[in-house]
Amino acid sequence: DNPFDYREHLKSDPNVTRREFVLADSQSFVERLSDQLAILDLTERQRIIATELIGTLDDAGYLSRDLALIANDMAFRQNIETSPEEVEQVLHIVQGLEPAGIGARSLQECLLLQLERIKPTIEAKTAIEILKHHFDDFAAHRYERITEAMDISDEQLDEAADVIRHLNPKPGSSDY
Repeated sequence: DNPFDYREHLKSDPNVTRREFVLADSQSFVERLSDQLAILDLTERQRIIATELIGTLDDAGYLSRDLALIANDMAFRQNIETSPEEVEQVLHIVQGLEPAGIGARSLQECLLLQLERIKPTIEAKTAIEILKHHFDDFAAHRYERITEAMDISDEQLDEAADVIRHLNPKPGSSDY
């Protein structure tokens, strides 16, 4: 007679099929970045520029547009006069959001942004030097040139390369 007793019975009945509903993360990449931006202490102007930058990122999380073009677009569409230098200053704020590497303008910058956030081991420092000064040789697998130029062993190069291989070349397309 009591509907509560009936529900309790269903909960404890081993013959009742239970269904669990998994809710997918419906928040987009841009929304996650915007949420992070919302908690930062920014001026209204910085917030507007940062929002524009976030909206300009491609699916991999890269900023593929020139900063001068973004400044021009903002003047035209939003009536906000800004300079490429000011846009770049705000870009550095966006690049501090998660995931690491977001807002990079190249693969090299993306990987360096990530390396700046990891524990500064000898391998990580070597990886930074490789990416800063020998990126083209590294990308072209000219490892002997790197070991000679940096005066490091093959083993040291392998350890630094392993650090680099564990970085995410497309931070915008990953879950974090």
